[in-house]
Amino acid sequence: MTFDLICFIAYFAIALVALPVVRKLGPVAITSYKLEERYDSDNGPSNVIYRVVSPVLCCSFLSLAFSAISCFFLHVQPEYRWLPVLMYWVLIAVKKSGLGKLSYQIKILFLEALLSITLAFAVDYYVMGKFVNSGVAVFDQSNLAFQLEVALFYVIVQVIVSLTTRRKYRIWLTNYQLPKDKRSNSFASYAKVDMSEKNLFSYEKRFGHCLPERYQNDILLRAVFFSIMAIEDFNRPAGVRILERIAFPLGLAKTTGIMQQQSDKALSDEGSVVLAVKYISKMWDAFLIKYAQSEKCAHDESGVCFAGEYYTYGYKKLRAAISNSFSFLYGDYCGTYVLNANRVFNAVLAFEERREYGLTPAVAVAQGSLCSQQLAWLSSASCYWADSVTIAAVEKPVGQFTKIAYEAEGDVASAEAIRRLTVRLKNSHLLVYQVRYIEHVFASIECYGRKGCECPTFESFEIRGRGLRD
Repeated sequence: MTFDLICFIAYFAIALVALPVVRKLGPVAITSYKLEERYDSDNGPSNVIYRVVSPVLCCSFLSLAFSAISCFFLHVQPEYRWLPVLMYWVLIAVKKSGLGKLSYQIKILFLEALLSITLAFAVDYYVMGKFVNSGVAVFDQSNLAFQLEVALFYVIVQVIVSLTTRRKYRIWLTNYQLPKDKRSNSFASYAKVDMSEKNLFSYEKRFGHCLPERYQNDILLRAVFFSIMAIEDFNRPAGVRILERIAFPLGLAKTTGIMQQQSDKALSDEGSVVLAVKYISKMWDAFLIKYAQSEKCAHDESGVCFAGEYYTYGYKKLRAAISNSFSFLYGDYCGTYVLNANRVFNAVLAFEERREYGLTPAVAVAQGSLCSQQLAWLSSASCYWADSVTIAAVEKPVGQFTKIAYEAEGDVASAEAIRRLTVRLKNSHLLVYQVRYIEHVFASIECYGRKGCECPTFESFEIRGRGLRD
């Protein structure tokens, strides 16, 4: 084993030891001490100074002991004695990432780590490295450079304190503006997602070309997509995504890229967007159908209309629905439905509407083949859900037509049986207007024929029974 490998193992062990030591000594050193996991609980200068200085002192003391042992037994002086402090902060970052706290504390953590590592390097080079030659003179505080370094140290500490104070105030103010029954920790967490126009414009510029035409025509779908992107980017910043791609071949990361998609290879940000486009399209399809079948859209022909290769919906009504239920839709993507992410969507949607000059459509039209099976049953080119189990044609026959109904119960009331019967009804010059069915429970087909026409019967067919005139 080479000496460099021995040093690396020893430095890593020192960093591991420093983690619990710094935590244990914190309450002794500072009253009401809070470790870096909770910046907002105590963001005073003394806490920041402790978080910066304590790993330096702890690691330097252990590094000095290791240097003494290696000199005595191996007759070799180890170098880079500041590395344990670097490893300490890497371990802190990994720990916070595992707890899901790295993304919204990364700026403060970076400043503290940079200051701590710089201080460790200075201690190693100017103190431990020169102590042998200069003795105690190395600690002479009359040196102007030393005083400037101390002043700079306190300036950076104050910057960190200011950042934590501003962040705490921003979260408090945002949460305070909500009704009391809607204030929650999850909301405060997502209040820190970057929803600035600068950030949203950067998403459009980087990834807009990856979106199909459907996303360009459907404002709400595009807002859903970029809302999810903003949240996932917040959860996994660019630096963390680089580490994930490095760790992917080792099996330590399952999702990669800005959209955190699963694949058999590590994905770039653009590669994850390409996969997410299809995934979110399926989510949106399911949401539109569920919305069309809900009480919010029941018996509303203009709510959501499906017409072969495209669909339409009343923009204002669906906008209100998705604004209050985006958190649940996002649950299909992230795997939990308890996160309050509606504010993110509303901010992104406001940005998308500004891009449209505030001229939103009364009826949105976009590409998409939804409810194609049910549409094929009907004689109309477009359909809507009258309720959760009833699909109906948008245009009802008027004039010299008589309503005819076919009914069935039990196993014979299947989707395949309905398909076959509607084909035969249309071949008999009847207009199939409405189908109400529950798979293998009940089916009712409403069609219209011109007055005086014969009512076809299909005794040998899967759906048995005669047509019933009104």
